[in-house]
Amino acid sequence: MELKDKLTDLRTERGLTQDGLARELNVSRQTVSKWERGLATPDAVNLTALGRLYGISLDQLVNGPPPQEEPAPPDAPPETAPAPRRSTLSRRAWAAVLAGCALLAGLAAGFAIGAAVPKEPKTPEDGIIWTGAMEWELIDPSAITQDKDIVLPLMTGTINTTVSPFSTKTIRPVSLQSRGVITLNCSCSLLSASMDFGVIDASGRFYFINVKGGSINQAIGISQAGTYQVAVRSNSSQTVRVVGFVND
Repeated sequence: MELKDKLTDLRTERGLTQDGLARELNVSRQTVSKWERGLATPDAVNLTALGRLYGISLDQLVNGPPPQEEPAPPDAPPETAPAPRRSTLSRRAWAAVLAGCALLAGLAAGFAIGAAVPKEPKTPEDGIIWTGAMEWELIDPSAITQDKDIVLPLMTGTINTTVSPFSTKTIRPVSLQSRGVITLNCSCSLLSASMDFGVIDASGRFYFINVKGGSINQAIGISQAGTYQVAVRSNSSQTVRVVGFVND
């Protein structure tokens, strides 16, 4: 059985949804979906966390249970195994020890790296989704238009703009001196539109949440200080008007 199928079976056997598993591992639901469709493979840290969650070893998760030996027929005389040569046993024993040490070293390195990287806080109770758990992709700056349709400019955070078909528009700059949270509260004029809302960092990474029709009221946590642009991207073939507020 392939790893992607095994991950799907283990999750469903435990009665977990993709969202529920994503919250347990502090990853996005899209990441879990990619694992189960074979589009991506969990790294060592996530494989270890999956094995711990499902109560199985890392070897069983990756390679499956060892094959069961078929019992010998009752009337078959027991076979006498030849005496192993000492040199062969020694080589095999050393190979097993070295393989075990390499596996433990790899896992230890993975845990050390994971411990060194600041973890995004898991705070589902207050509705915050952190950028580390969001989908992202690099955006070409030449493909971004600046918002010039904001009304009531003295009211910081007011949004009233149109987004052309299949285009990306920045609608609000945000400057953070440290870790912070912004809240997007917007509605779209076209209820059937597919829209991506989020923030673009200084390197051009667009962290976004897809909204299919209607509105968004989402708190987004940003872990790194810096200057960001709140942005919206239209996946619709029609022009969409977006109105609302950005609070930070």
